Amino acid sequence: MNIISGKPTYTLSGKIIKGKKIGTAAGFPTANMDIKDLKSLPPNGVYISVLLWNREWYKGITNVGNRPTVDDKRDISIETHLLDFDKDIYGESVELRLFEKIRETIKFESLDALAEQIEKDKASVKLFFNKHEDLL
Repeated sequence: MNIISGKPTYTLSGKIIKGKKIGTAAGFPTANMDIKDLKSLPPNGVYISVLLWNREWYKGITNVGNRPTVDDKRDISIETHLLDFDKDIYGESVELRLFEKIRETIKFESLDALAEQIEKDKASVKLFFNKHEDLL
């Protein structure tokens, strides 16, 4: 990743599809991206990200990979929890930029434990963009 020149590590494009709404029920809704080319995905993990929709950038936390806390499937998904965002974007085309991997995908004991970690991840996102305001 080249933070100095403002280049993200990965850029992905796709449509937002409906998920199982587990994150929404737990208080952290996610935008699930439909990706056709799984070979172009970054390594599994949780990333600081921005999502472009309707010509606006939104800060987020993106999980690339499986979702061990909510299911045992090995299916790859791309889920982004957007900060300060509450719009319905199902079916919309978006661009997702991943900047920095902040942790591995891990299995939490409960959705409450996952929600607690997501709050810590949000703090990492805010700190990152406070240091790199020019990236938006």
